[in-house]
Amino acid sequence: MRGLTRVLLGLGLGCLILALLVGIIGLCLGGRFGSFQPTPGGMRYLPEAQDASFWVWLDDEESRDMQTVALPADSFAGVTVDGGLAAVTVRAGERWKLTTTHPELYEVSQKDGRLVIDSREPGITGQTVQHARLILEVPEDAVLDRLELDTGLGSLTGENLTAETLVVDAGMGSVTLTGITVQGDAQLDCGMGTLTVDGLTAGTVSGECGMGSVELTDLTADSLELSCDMGTLTGTGLTVRGDTALDCGGGTMDVTGDLAGSLTADCGMGILTVTTPEPESYSLDGSCGLGALTVGDRSVSGAGSLSIDSNATVRYRLTVDMGTLTVRFAE
Repeated sequence: MRGLTRVLLGLGLGCLILALLVGIIGLCLGGRFGSFQPTPGGMRYLPEAQDASFWVWLDDEESRDMQTVALPADSFAGVTVDGGLAAVTVRAGERWKLTTTHPELYEVSQKDGRLVIDSREPGITGQTVQHARLILEVPEDAVLDRLELDTGLGSLTGENLTAETLVVDAGMGSVTLTGITVQGDAQLDCGMGTLTVDGLTAGTVSGECGMGSVELTDLTADSLELSCDMGTLTGTGLTVRGDTALDCGGGTMDVTGDLAGSLTADCGMGILTVTTPEPESYSLDGSCGLGALTVGDRSVSGAGSLSIDSNATVRYRLTVDMGTLTVRFAE
């Protein structure tokens, strides 16, 4: 019985610690305490310091109708969206239009000429709204000066948009971008979520993958800079007119495409594989610690180096610590 008692006490203590961690994470994410209260429409969650006009639905409202939200102006220079836990879509349309199933969950405003949509973040429990959806339509001929898309634990889709600058943060949710054109810089960040990008055209593209998953397909850029810490980053059908910089910490990075310029690649304890056509001429400066480095038909394992002396404008600077870095030349 004593052994069983210790097991039960241990389980109870573990549950208590887990609950405290969840609460701390929720507060760090902007959550607030509140209470559950019955209403004629079902149980609802009321965040602390809010009056009864700020109810947050907790019911299963999959069939809830979309409601049109009045916008503060007829047109905007840019867009900033924080989707929270909702399923958000930002797409090209005939005119500026915002619809959502839960208008009470968002604050809509105009700042510096841009449309800003912020989730209210009523608390980590109150955010578990069932089937919340938000759709923003942007005129198809609009060129936004800045497009900023952020999702917490929800999902966000961007379709057929044009902007001068793009900033995306997948957080712990999922972001899918299709047919996006960026005239300048595109910043793609993914924490522990998933980021899928198909058909992105931009000047400079920089992307960072933490512990999540990033998939880039048919990307075209003047220059490319990607880093992967502990997650997975895959690039397929990439076209880079200028230089490419890749940094793989302890994750897995696989990049395939036409990388026309110089290549700088650093691999820590992960696996980094690059497949690209072989340049007509290039210089090579490669060093390896305890890992493995392969460039074409040249390879070295353990402490060593690979080098090609050349005056070519295309330069390969490759560094491996304890991981595996492979550069394959496609025919």
